[in-house]
Amino acid sequence: MMQRFVLITSLSILINACTNPQDASEENFTQAIQAYGDHLTEQGTYCIEKGPYPKTKSIYLNLLDVNYSALLEKVGLLNKSGPSKGKGPKSINYDLTEKGKKYFLEGKGFCLGKPKVVRIKNFTAPQSMRGQTVSKVFYEYQYTDIPEWVYEISEMTVSNNKAYTEIRDIAASVSEPINHEALLVLMNDGWRHQKLLGKK
Repeated sequence: MMQRFVLITSLSILINACTNPQDASEENFTQAIQAYGDHLTEQGTYCIEKGPYPKTKSIYLNLLDVNYSALLEKVGLLNKSGPSKGKGPKSINYDLTEKGKKYFLEGKGFCLGKPKVVRIKNFTAPQSMRGQTVSKVFYEYQYTDIPEWVYEISEMTVSNNKAYTEIRDIAASVSEPINHEALLVLMNDGWRHQKLLGKK
């Protein structure tokens, strides 16, 4: 029994010794890119319409080709009233519905989901660039924790609204991962996304 314990312990030490965070490997690259995605999620990058509510919008802004409010109103997250009457600038008022209050996060808005790295497709051999060792990584990612209202919007037929296209692609990423690329930089403690340099 003691010999078996020693053998298992020795194998564990050997395996851990072989895992070097500075290696150019799919595992290390996945962790580095995912760390960047988690950072953006925490900042609320993948959330829309941050509020606060009630919110008033110019009727002309409501006609733009990137209109999240109109889509959120269609799935029952926002109430719409207006346009305002009178000679002044025309405006539309939006407020949260009871359903909307369940999904709205103060300071962030309505969150669409969280990015997750699915697969590292390939990467360039590490090379020196401006005094740093870097590698360009090509990967696939999809969104997780997608709320139901995102799927509801994705099933609509909407034209002339780029916001709809964005939301539709997020829902579709579950079955059709999105291709992307990142530049990773080798640090003393492992690989890091270029856009995370200088951040804690």
